Amino acid sequence: MVEAVAKRQFTVQGGPASFPPVGHWTINGTDFDPERAIATPKLGDVEIWKIQNRKRFGLLGRLHPMHVHLVQFQILERNGREPLVHEQGWKDTVALEKGEEALIIMRFDGHRGRYLVHCHNLEHEDHSMMARYDVV
Repeated sequence: MVEAVAKRQFTVQGGPASFPPVGHWTINGTDFDPERAIATPKLGDVEIWKIQNRKRFGLLGRLHPMHVHLVQFQILERNGREPLVHEQGWKDTVALEKGEEALIIMRFDGHRGRYLVHCHNLEHEDHSMMARYDVV
């Protein structure tokens, strides 16, 4: 098995932020900033990312299908257990219900550059549940 050179943790969370309800969805509690990279893996590096879907106020939450551009990954664990049968093999998206987490492993091959990780729910992506990472 290939050794990961880095382990990173990302928390996705969000929901209505005002009244009338306007969605506000974040990664690690921050809004999308195209000028800020949340990770800078080196070309060829293998990393493990833990992605957590945190419940808002300890009880509210939504499904977040998290998509990582550039790479294919494998799900190592879902909620501390083996991935589900249909989750075995190569993926580019992992769907997390409220309160769930997944460990994924990937190699950053192909090209250096700026890439995105984001929720595939368009309203979430459009309201800040997106982040840039740079392969250097």
